[in-house]
Amino acid sequence: MGARLYKQGYAPNLVLSIPPISKNHQGCEEALDGVFAQCFIPQPPTTRGEAAELARMSAKHGWKSAIVITTNPHLIRAETIVRKCNDGDLMFVGVQPHIGLLAWIRQIGYQTGGFVKAWFETDCNALL
Repeated sequence: MGARLYKQGYAPNLVLSIPPISKNHQGCEEALDGVFAQCFIPQPPTTRGEAAELARMSAKHGWKSAIVITTNPHLIRAETIVRKCNDGDLMFVGVQPHIGLLAWIRQIGYQTGGFVKAWFETDCNALL
């Protein structure tokens, strides 16, 4: 999705958050749909870590806007967290994960718990 938005001119940069366990992530070491991305491993390896890194990169590069892409079950929680860390013009896009019924049930519980936690967390200044 990110490479497609980049190619269509919606974003001048493509940035990927990659899991800390990933050795080689498509788009970082090799092109993703013909596009190379700036990649980072979030510290801490959480949505809040991703949001803090977006804030750092935005400040460093002078970015005033971002399109954040995540899975639909994670979308509302991600928006809550990212907005606490970033004050630019933000757009959020959800993609449908291909998961089974049990995984959906786990996601509902996990995302609900994470959303409650996110409401009690402060901004990301401690991480910047």
